[in-house]
Amino acid sequence: MFSIAAYDSLTFTQLHQSAMKNIDQLTVLVTGASSGIGYALALQLAQQGATVIAWGRNLQRLQILAAQHHRIQIEAVDISQSLTLKTAIHQLQKKHNIDLLIHNAAIQHACQLEDPNYDTNHILEEISTNLIAPIELSRLFLPQLRQQAATRILFISSGLALLPKKESAVYCASKAAIHSFAEALALQVRDSSIHVTEYILPLVDTPMTANRGSGKLTAHDVAERIITSLQEPPRATIYLGKAKLLPFLLRFAPWIARRALQT
Repeated sequence: MFSIAAYDSLTFTQLHQSAMKNIDQLTVLVTGASSGIGYALALQLAQQGATVIAWGRNLQRLQILAAQHHRIQIEAVDISQSLTLKTAIHQLQKKHNIDLLIHNAAIQHACQLEDPNYDTNHILEEISTNLIAPIELSRLFLPQLRQQAATRILFISSGLALLPKKESAVYCASKAAIHSFAEALALQVRDSSIHVTEYILPLVDTPMTANRGSGKLTAHDVAERIITSLQEPPRATIYLGKAKLLPFLLRFAPWIARRALQT
């Protein structure tokens, strides 16, 4: 009998089989670490022995994170600002060799385009944070990553990359673009020791999704599943939680998924 689990396994593109370092040997950069999934990832990775560089815009929340574990180093970085981002990358590369780059930071404005409080600045903020910054970070870290064994670049994405909803149009567009970029980047580095993985998530209980939806995964659970996957052979795409249904629905019943998001 055909099962969703079996179909899901078919959608996972196997990449190189070389093993990554043990987690306690990793140096990791996590963006958007001041809350939500990024906060949980930074803390759990540090608890398992990794050296974690945690970037975020809110210094106060980053300081609370750093107080949780001595292996977490923090820096307040607004990755939507190109000059700030390049300076931060340059300073980081002088101190550390990154083994694992986690693109987690994202901004979502849940509104209609005609909302009078939504303007060009909001559009630029979303595109810069969600798309331009991950591309620039990847570009500038690639030379360093290529010199190391079995490094990884992770993109924390969303089911909205595949099925947009009527609100948050720019957010959905940025995630769709990241989905395409992750695939293209994987092709560019497939003959190297760099592995690229995109995580397609369902609704997760974070400050971004406050007061929206039900049955959410917790940020802790998402972080735990992502870290577990690092100890397995790398895959191009990993669906978590309810998002595991997406490949099946998109192939056999796309109208059901679209109706759920477009109502």
